[in-house]
Amino acid sequence: MEPDKQVKDILAKIQAADDDIRDKKDNWMLYYKLYRNYREHLATKGRANEGLPLAFEWVEIGKSRLFKEFTDRKPYVRVRGQEPADDEPARGIQIYQNYQYGLAKYKQMIYKAASQVYKYGTCIVKYGWKYETGRKMIYQPVFPDYPEAGIVPVMQDVVTYDNIFFDVVDLFDFWIDPEAIDIDEAEWCADRVRRTIDYLEGKAKQGIYKNIAALKADLMNGIEDTGGSENDPFKIEKRNIEGHHANLGGLLKPVEIKTYYTNDRIVSIANDKFIIRDEENIYGRKPFRRGVIIGNEHEFYGIGLIEAGASLARLLEDILNNGLDSLNFVINPERIIDETRIDDAELTSQPGNVIHTVGDVNTAIRWSEMPDISQSLFQFFALLNEVSKRGTGITDYITGQGGGSDTATEAQLMTSQSTLRINSHIEMFGDTLVGPLAGDVHELNKYFVTDEKYVRVTAMGKNPYELVRITPDMFGANVDFVWEHEGRELDQMVQVQQLNQALAQANAMPSLWMIAPIIFGKILEQYGYHDNEEIIQAVNVAKEFAKLAMMQQLMMVGAAPKQGGGLPNAKRYASGEKNTKQSMQKKTSPQRGSVRTETR
Repeated sequence: MEPDKQVKDILAKIQAADDDIRDKKDNWMLYYKLYRNYREHLATKGRANEGLPLAFEWVEIGKSRLFKEFTDRKPYVRVRGQEPADDEPARGIQIYQNYQYGLAKYKQMIYKAASQVYKYGTCIVKYGWKYETGRKMIYQPVFPDYPEAGIVPVMQDVVTYDNIFFDVVDLFDFWIDPEAIDIDEAEWCADRVRRTIDYLEGKAKQGIYKNIAALKADLMNGIEDTGGSENDPFKIEKRNIEGHHANLGGLLKPVEIKTYYTNDRIVSIANDKFIIRDEENIYGRKPFRRGVIIGNEHEFYGIGLIEAGASLARLLEDILNNGLDSLNFVINPERIIDETRIDDAELTSQPGNVIHTVGDVNTAIRWSEMPDISQSLFQFFALLNEVSKRGTGITDYITGQGGGSDTATEAQLMTSQSTLRINSHIEMFGDTLVGPLAGDVHELNKYFVTDEKYVRVTAMGKNPYELVRITPDMFGANVDFVWEHEGRELDQMVQVQQLNQALAQANAMPSLWMIAPIIFGKILEQYGYHDNEEIIQAVNVAKEFAKLAMMQQLMMVGAAPKQGGGLPNAKRYASGEKNTKQSMQKKTSPQRGSVRTETR
């Protein structure tokens, strides 16, 4: 069966996009080889062919920091109401969305995305709503009207999953409009997966796919065992690097599906022939998010750590192997022999070995002289290694090793700079992926949450297992999504420290007691307690006590005896009225540069 015009047009766009990033895919394969410490087999016998796990170290250190920042604390996403009336719905949205993140295996998604973004500079996360059914044993009464008759097990089709999903897409299986620098502004994007006929038939029963019977018949006519083979050269090479066979002889899932997305439609093409899905895009946008750690202006794809140090990594491997070869030639030099006077089979370096020769051994065998350049090579290696660390930002201070010869100031500076670079990666990853993804999940909930739900959460206080009621109308609230990381926490700690210093000064000076509760409220707000009713009430009570304390202090100051006798009008001070005489004195300022003292 020949593909129709719609299929041809879509495949032509995908092919053009694939051709556009052909060089990028070559580079991604190089980065993957460096990460896996993969070395091509060399035919030269006896020469060193060692790899260095530098790229592996860069990726694993950066990935572990990124993963920790976004998964080590709960909630993964904080939700804040934009108005006071939105605070209560925001709390329910936060509880439900973090519950969903657990269902969708958010931590595994972040781990895979962090690994991909540090290897290649870009990660692609697909999201959506997944609805699955399956056969399950349930128990029903034998006679519903007579429960005393007992129950009987019955196999039934039940809903096994009905919620959001996350999936990290292989960059080699993703294409986008070549002119786009962002998924939202792209005209289209597409991805590729492999599926079995059984899977597609199950989805066809749910109304998702069509034309499966024609696809199945075509498979039976074309491939006897209805299996598939990999034909993408990059996927084949990657499988070879991983130690798999490039062609599994028809054992791969037989159907390759390319799905084409616009903001309006979703079209799925099976084996480049059959349209098995062509429907309106209910999401209203392409269901993908891109994450980067180092942005490249006016480019869709970002820059990863391996790209930053790939050329140096290769050079370091060459220097290492040349240094090892130099040592090897010094320890085991080449031998030049007269084969008519000596048996080369006896030339084995081992204790007690006997070599038979005819005539003078010094003329029958001699050793070639190779200069030992290993020392200078290894010194150059150490220099370039330091350059690579500064280029990637993965220095000894990030790995926890430190520099023994550095001064305390140098160590502090290097640590600070390395931390700033890693924090910038975290910031960019959050801004491009984690933050927008939270908003996307919220939009899905607006569409798919149509019934009331109850979510069990672990709470503090008398009720440790709280049931929170989730209703569809709460998703209409105006809310903001906040993701937090170490860099922001550091800024928060600095702000809190400054506020604490101001609070100490306010407490020490009676004239500032009125603003002490305000500063205290700001401190609590930095910790995210501004929407806690009990805290708000405590701050308000503190403000009232501050007013009373202020009045009491002023009364005490006013009661103190003064030179010349008499007492000031304490009531007027307390009520905020000004003393006219003192007010006039304050207006008369001393001359600039002079010191004015008053004795009471």
